[in-house]
Amino acid sequence: IHADTDRIEDASGLLQADFANCRVGGGALSSGCVQEEIRFMICPELILSILVGAVDPLADYESMYIHGAIQFTDYTGYASSFSCSGYVDKVAAQQSDCLIVMDALHFGRDPVNQSTQYDPKHILREVNKCHIAVTAPGLPEGVALATGNWGCGVFGGDPQLKSILQWLACSVAGRDMNYFPYGDSRVAELDRVALVAEQEGWTVGDLAAKILLYVANWGISSKTQTFSIFVPLTVRLSGESL
Repeated sequence: IHADTDRIEDASGLLQADFANCRVGGGALSSGCVQEEIRFMICPELILSILVGAVDPLADYESMYIHGAIQFTDYTGYASSFSCSGYVDKVAAQQSDCLIVMDALHFGRDPVNQSTQYDPKHILREVNKCHIAVTAPGLPEGVALATGNWGCGVFGGDPQLKSILQWLACSVAGRDMNYFPYGDSRVAELDRVALVAEQEGWTVGDLAAKILLYVANWGISSKTQTFSIFVPLTVRLSGESL
């Protein structure tokens, strides 16, 4: 788990996640300026891939990886505060970088729609999407995934849930996961979850089962209560039972 100021694009040598639109590139050539669009602006060679997304959007069982796209400019800010801040010369260090293009489900801003992300079928879709992305033929073996709050901006995803689902997918694939929280306090306890999982010897199946059980129990109760997927996974540190 990286510091809040660390960025995925600086994780040279790792597989770097692109929090993609199903139409690759999203709004890079229009009004978009979030994670994917910013990556396309600082690595303009990526713009070629928009031709693919325009014709054939990614299906639920598809991902894409792009090898060797070079970053030419640094930047500051995000969305409306984004600004290019000068040329960077990292060509040699980026020759082996792989961008992992994976699109999350879009739940939007409506709380009712957002609550559907805890449906087991949507959970399975996201795990499968990430697993497909990190097991694509041709990817280097043993290289960790640099990722973060995938689909948790305008797509309305829960960063706690998404961090766990990506961890599950990477574990099944035999890859480490480097997590870049970008200052989001909602995933500040991810390291505690990892500690409990290690102490208790949980398998991927154990962790997945606990997630599904908690989601099922929460679905019966009020949708207005504060919901945190990390709470039942970290109570062991307080001596409570799960």
